[in-house]
Amino acid sequence: MSDLKGKKLYYVINAVAGLAIFFFGYDQGMMGGVNTSPDYVETMGLGYSKYEGESEGYVVTITQSARQGGIVSIYYLGTLIGCIIAGVTGDRLGRLKTMMIGCFWVLLGAALQCSSQNLAWMLCARVINGIGTGYLNAIVPVWSAEVATHTSRGAFIALEFTLNIFGVVVAYWIEFGLGFVGDGRSQVRWRFPIAFQIVPVLGFMLALRWMPESPRWLVKEGRLEEAQSVLRRLRWVERNELTEKNVLQVLRVMIFQRDCWWRSWSMMYFASTRGMS
Repeated sequence: MSDLKGKKLYYVINAVAGLAIFFFGYDQGMMGGVNTSPDYVETMGLGYSKYEGESEGYVVTITQSARQGGIVSIYYLGTLIGCIIAGVTGDRLGRLKTMMIGCFWVLLGAALQCSSQNLAWMLCARVINGIGTGYLNAIVPVWSAEVATHTSRGAFIALEFTLNIFGVVVAYWIEFGLGFVGDGRSQVRWRFPIAFQIVPVLGFMLALRWMPESPRWLVKEGRLEEAQSVLRRLRWVERNELTEKNVLQVLRVMIFQRDCWWRSWSMMYFASTRGMS
């Protein structure tokens, strides 16, 4: 993949980032079906299940709604923590390393979730998983935007929304199908959907090995030659022509933004361009 340039590289980057976006959507929809699993409800002490006939099967009744809501919502506390940490980590270690760290958090959290035996276990696992999701939520869109051109960012945004919803749909259909396993009270009905989130994350981690680092971060770290090399690959056009002028222009803007980072908040409202000429 190191030979990819131009549009082909953009397509691959969007596909790789899309795996993380798909994971976001899947994780959002996953708990909807898990909460209706009789074995899950009984294992976590949320209520009980009762057989309602052949057409309905086992139907759960929740008696501890606060517990159920706490399990779902504590995940977003972890996500908030992960987002805050990832912002600092992404600037210090780079986008790629930060995304890898986030993936390890997700893998640990998912493994703990799908093997949970009680409420406390599940709560801790949800927080850990949420931290990893926060890492990816904070860094993946930033990285994809920093390696994209202004003409391809819109396509990624459209892809982001599509894959996010597709992840939710996949979660719903998997859990619907697992409802027909056995009599519907199997542990597989809720443990497998939780474990399945590991699949796109592993694919994302594997693909990151061949992805380019953000040229903006490289400039910030003073690694201008590496940034220029990445920009050449990203700005490559057909017929083997390099738009060197465009590369230098983008590099110049990045250096300017690096040198005036302390004014970034004010520049959102007062778009000063002093020092650009």
